[in-house]
Amino acid sequence: MNTLNKSGIEADLEAGKSYYIITQVKMGGWRARMAFIPVTQDSEFWNVVETYKQSLNFIEAKEDMLATWEAKEKAEIQQIINYLNTTEGKQYVVKLGRDAGR
Repeated sequence: MNTLNKSGIEADLEAGKSYYIITQVKMGGWRARMAFIPVTQDSEFWNVVETYKQSLNFIEAKEDMLATWEAKEKAEIQQIINYLNTTEGKQYVVKLGRDAGR
């Protein structure tokens, strides 16, 4: 499995609060690279995330399409989860705690 360009989020969330993660895309040698940036009170995005929200188009996944995609990709998803749980993979997992909720 190609272990490059894999990211994960470990979250401890509280019901009734909203949490935000910025997705950052950068140019790579062969393809785009991505990273997740949790929006916390110490983050540069804490005070601007509400402004960002106003410019977004919200969509909702169709349950049948989501189930079809998940069934097709389940094996690869599990490989990625397994990798992110290894000592090497943990460096690509960012944490989002309860205190980051609004």
